[in-house]
Amino acid sequence: MIGRIPIHAAGLVVLLQIVGMLVVVVAGSQAFMQQVYFRPEFFLAGKIWTPVSYAFFEPPGIMFVIGLYFFFHFGSAVENGLGRQRFLSLCLILLFLPPAILLGCHFLALRSSPLAGSYIPHLSVFMAFCAMHPNVPSFFGVRIKWFGLVFLAIGTLQLVGAREWPMVLALLATVAAAVSYVRKAGYTERFGLDEELLGPGRRIQVPKPKPRRKAGRKPRRKPESKLRPRSKVARKRDSEVDRILDKINEEGLHSLTDDERKLLKDAAGEK
Repeated sequence: MIGRIPIHAAGLVVLLQIVGMLVVVVAGSQAFMQQVYFRPEFFLAGKIWTPVSYAFFEPPGIMFVIGLYFFFHFGSAVENGLGRQRFLSLCLILLFLPPAILLGCHFLALRSSPLAGSYIPHLSVFMAFCAMHPNVPSFFGVRIKWFGLVFLAIGTLQLVGAREWPMVLALLATVAAAVSYVRKAGYTERFGLDEELLGPGRRIQVPKPKPRRKAGRKPRRKPESKLRPRSKVARKRDSEVDRILDKINEEGLHSLTDDERKLLKDAAGEK
């Protein structure tokens, strides 16, 4: 936090990419691009920094600006859901997975164009958000999952048309890794494509059995605590709210207990 302004890891990554873009503009030479883009043969020749530098040095363009916006807007939401540490772990996976796949394809004698720019990691983070909140209304009121599937289809078809098979594998594998990561974290919703494409009633849902109460036992009432002066209660509640907000910033929304969620909701209702 800087004052009351939250600083997200997604924003810091975007800042680094903007700095890298400015360096590319100043350098402006093909020789510099050969030093920062990833190619398996260059990596094996000793350019061991390229699995990282390829995503941070990209010429300016409309797709670059759109990618930065998507990563900042939707990446911040993914960070809030997962927590900063898990989000950074996800970013590292999405950064190193495409070069690893292209390197494996190189050993299988499958050639590809240089890996340049952050298109694959950016799209993967966006698809992770779509997996977390698939039914959120987005542009023109369309649910966000449809935009994610359309963007993924367009990117895949472009690579297929260029016969960049290693790039196709890198794109699909990285997106699958992002979606799998947030699913394992337990912060996803069901896409519901079967019902929306085939119509309601096509999916059979088994109702969950209601929990049974044990006979002969009555629920115990918690002892009522004595009322404290209002000023002390208010100060304690404010400190608890601050602690909960810090916890959300560090560990994500999924880490809150039911009591913490209720306290946060009550505090927001009073304000």
